[in-house]
Amino acid sequence: MVKLHKLFARLRTAGFLQNVSILAGGTALSQGLTVVTVPVITRLYTPENLGGLALYLAVTMPIASLSSLYYSPAIVLPEKDQDAANIFLLAICIVSCISLIMLSIVVFLGYLVIPLLGELRVAFWFWLIPLSVLLEGVYQNSNYWFTRKKQFSRMAVARLTQSIATVCSQLCAAIFFRADLIGLIGGYVAGQFAASTILGIQIWRQDKSFIYQSADKKLMKQQAIRYKKYPIFGSWPSFCANFMHSLPVLFLTKFYGYDVVGYYSLCRRIFNMTTTLVGRSIAQVLFQNLAEKKVRTGSICIEVERAFRWLFLIAMLFLVGMIVASGLFGFFFGQDWIGAGNFLLILSPSFALMFMVSPMSLMLGIMNRQELSAGWHVVALILTTIILGSSLIFRSATASIYLLSLNNVILYLIYAYLILYASKCDFRRLMIPWRVA
Repeated sequence: MVKLHKLFARLRTAGFLQNVSILAGGTALSQGLTVVTVPVITRLYTPENLGGLALYLAVTMPIASLSSLYYSPAIVLPEKDQDAANIFLLAICIVSCISLIMLSIVVFLGYLVIPLLGELRVAFWFWLIPLSVLLEGVYQNSNYWFTRKKQFSRMAVARLTQSIATVCSQLCAAIFFRADLIGLIGGYVAGQFAASTILGIQIWRQDKSFIYQSADKKLMKQQAIRYKKYPIFGSWPSFCANFMHSLPVLFLTKFYGYDVVGYYSLCRRIFNMTTTLVGRSIAQVLFQNLAEKKVRTGSICIEVERAFRWLFLIAMLFLVGMIVASGLFGFFFGQDWIGAGNFLLILSPSFALMFMVSPMSLMLGIMNRQELSAGWHVVALILTTIILGSSLIFRSATASIYLLSLNNVILYLIYAYLILYASKCDFRRLMIPWRVA
């Protein structure tokens, strides 16, 4: 108990728990709104509608991950704010260029690409992709700018605004206009617009003069070269990571239909709500704290070990919660969604492990070992493709979900090892529960 108290005191003194609480508190409100309205959404929209939204995200998110060539995390790293401002401007310029390229593809090649989507009832959302890419890029870069400035309350407000805009738009579209898929996707884009606008306005009011005065093409080029490992070892692995998460949606859509994709997407939504509430908040605060400590001392192994212990404990509680929740889907979301509860039960072990490991993935960037992350993401994408393809032998969506869960457990155990190895952690010391060095 004494050691636990010492550990808590150290985290509190460093401001870690306070910053996590700010982010998690604001996010809790936004996720609370989402949690309250999900049972309503699942009664207003069918599994097929949710499957259509999942397909839109499966196409958009891998493209959005390339929108700044992964320069966004580098905004936090420089010692000088002037250098960080130039990285921020560089990332925004790249986002704008890629969005314009996507718009050109839609305008000039849309007539070739849209028929590949298969059904005209989902083809309309192809025209929203450039806007989603732009909004996601602005939002992510602004998030990292405020992470550097330790203004976590602004990020919490943006998340809350995004949830309110998304939920209100989706509910109004279904209740007043009887919209189906277009209501879900339109509401999602409305939430993106609200969040990126809030952060953009705050940066304009607070930091416009400083960023404008710091802008220097020569310095921007220097920072682009200095952090070149991020686009080289970060951008395409980020694309692989997003595509790996999109792959099950594309696979299930192709071979089992939109209702099965709807079940899977609801499971992912439940998982994402939890990771957004706790995991992402921990990741952002950890990234800022450890990047700062790395600059000062050059070593972060003790802090990484401590974070892994806490995340393991939280992940175990998360696993129990998912197992219990899987049996209550029919009651909370309606009888049409019982199949989603069965999927959640199968996916629970892999979700718990992903919850524990994912917040620590940014440590590879801090240790300048992006090549390890790059290699893992390539292997993960290849292995996931092989596993899903092999599951067709059983001709069962449930069998595919079982194999996907097993695949993710193996992959994230390997990922955890790579993070600990790159951070130069002592594996024997890590095995001693709650040891404080």
